Amino acid sequence: MEFRYLGNSGLRVSQICLGKMDFGATMSDATARKVVDTARVNQVNFIDTADAYSNGASEKIVGKLIKKDWAAWVLATKVGQQHGRPERKRGLSRKWMMEAIDGGLARLGTDYVDIYYMHHRDRDTPIGESVAAMGDIIASGKAFYWGGSNHSGWEVAEIIRQCDQLGVPRPFVSQSMYNLAMRMPENDHLSACEYFSIGVAPFSPLARGVLTGKYDPKKAPPKGSRAARGDGSVLNRDTRKETFAAVEKTCKHAAKRGMTPADFAVLRVLNNRIHRRPAHPGAVEGLSLCAETHLHGGRRGVRGWDRGGRPPRIAGPDLEPSPTDRAGRAHRIARRLDVERCSPASP
Repeated sequence: MEFRYLGNSGLRVSQICLGKMDFGATMSDATARKVVDTARVNQVNFIDTADAYSNGASEKIVGKLIKKDWAAWVLATKVGQQHGRPERKRGLSRKWMMEAIDGGLARLGTDYVDIYYMHHRDRDTPIGESVAAMGDIIASGKAFYWGGSNHSGWEVAEIIRQCDQLGVPRPFVSQSMYNLAMRMPENDHLSACEYFSIGVAPFSPLARGVLTGKYDPKKAPPKGSRAARGDGSVLNRDTRKETFAAVEKTCKHAAKRGMTPADFAVLRVLNNRIHRRPAHPGAVEGLSLCAETHLHGGRRGVRGWDRGGRPPRIAGPDLEPSPTDRAGRAHRIARRLDVERCSPASP
């Protein structure tokens, strides 16, 4: 396992982050325990949950499963995706954020978290109000670092401006959905994070399983899969014809390299040149560690390197970029990130 400093901070995290949206939902407690145990064996020290995951049940399960070796983990949770009645809107208002941090800590069974994320942009609340509340949470010692999630590049920049104006510590990490088929962060998000020395923690590197090649658009979804369960996030966002076209090309390309499509999809994200810079590292969130161990536990190892310790050359299939991918510096970075390699991180 490689470890990287998170953005411009002294916090070192594993390259893989265990994101557990499914704890308390589709995964049994016994399976959840096996997943966390597998993470330990593979030296994963970064785990992520949220107050909105299974209405707080995920936080309870995570807290219980890491209790015995709490100090070994870097724990992150989130605020801002919980919904409520119009007169009691939750989101990222100061009132809700100050209540939510206490509720999250109680469910986790701790008096602090390492990282507290704004889960989404709350367009009904001024960014400055949310930033000021986050500053007070940091000052209280209830969270040590903070970050954003699902923000565009301009929103990252505005958050930084508000932080500097209000005297609030800047965020050290930002999450975005990023994979072979979903490359919008290349337009502005990755560049904004690079400029402001913010670490990137991309989620859904396998497009919720679609990039594994297990779905056939001409057949019913495999039994037990997220699509078969009617998961709207898969059916509405990840099963588009453009995604299946990318999967088809990726499967052919990966087969020539002696890799599975999932191997290729994960390694492509991990080998993003911005993520691999010492000052701008990132981690992949949202993988099932059982699946991750299977994917990278063989010939290439967890790090995706061959037995001689050399990084694999991951040249992407000739995928047609979307119109929004064509413009500016971000696209030039995207065209290079498949062919540029760097040395392994220092231990």
